[in-house]
Amino acid sequence: MAKHLKDLLSSDRIAGFKRHFSIPEDVRMSLVADGTLDMEREDETTIVFPLLSIAEGGVRFPLHPFLRAVFRHWSLIPFQPNVNFFRIIMGVIALNRRLRINLGIPAIRHCYALAKSFGRHGRFFLRAKDIDH
Repeated sequence: MAKHLKDLLSSDRIAGFKRHFSIPEDVRMSLVADGTLDMEREDETTIVFPLLSIAEGGVRFPLHPFLRAVFRHWSLIPFQPNVNFFRIIMGVIALNRRLRINLGIPAIRHCYALAKSFGRHGRFFLRAKDIDH
């Protein structure tokens, strides 16, 4: 999938990617080398997101306020979580919207614990808790 995304984001295909994922025109996109951290961004208006957070994780722009609240709650920057983290959070957002409910961070924390994968650039993920009800 990652090679496909790099091909998709060649300079002549970025416009199509932005249309497909409803990315506003004022959001600039470029590929960042693997291992680049958010702190290595160009300026204070740049935020580094993994492409898979958009293509597979459901992230859309402008960022949903609940996603921003989750980042603040766990003191994360957008490049730190893995794709499944985004899938879970964006799924909660979709459930809240479709069912007209208000699942919040306490509901997520009841079912999941934040964990970090091993390695130099370990990603954060939500690990399901063993809950017997």
